[in-house]
Amino acid sequence: MSQKGSRHSCLASVVLMGCALGLLPAAVGLAQGIGLAVSPAFALDTRPGLDVPPVASSLPLKLALHPAQPNPFTWRTTVHFDLPVGGRVRLEITDVAGRHVRTLVDDVFAPGAHVSEWDGRGDSGGLRAGIYFARLEAPGGTLHRKLVRLD
Repeated sequence: MSQKGSRHSCLASVVLMGCALGLLPAAVGLAQGIGLAVSPAFALDTRPGLDVPPVASSLPLKLALHPAQPNPFTWRTTVHFDLPVGGRVRLEITDVAGRHVRTLVDDVFAPGAHVSEWDGRGDSGGLRAGIYFARLEAPGGTLHRKLVRLD
């Protein structure tokens, strides 16, 4: 492969990474500058004679609710979740008895990695230290993670 072809191959990889990270507008702008047609799922070189095969993006393969960071926490914690397909997502906090404490997310999301932050408060204000659960409802199932709030 020529040096120019190698450079275009490298740029195609950069465009693909931009798509995978959700930076589609920037990736499309870069792609147009080097003659690539880009979608969020694939990056293809459409110029004749260049040897760059299509590569799938790094969308999650399964629904996941990752451990909160930090956990235990005092004032706030971050909850990461992965969606292999888009759709309606609800992320709520419940107490140990399963009672609703707070809704963090109730919206439609695209596939990919997402983040939500909980400030340790309930719908009606501050909460005591204790054990709570993050409950994720999304296409593909319902998942739970234990959260420990300290004073």
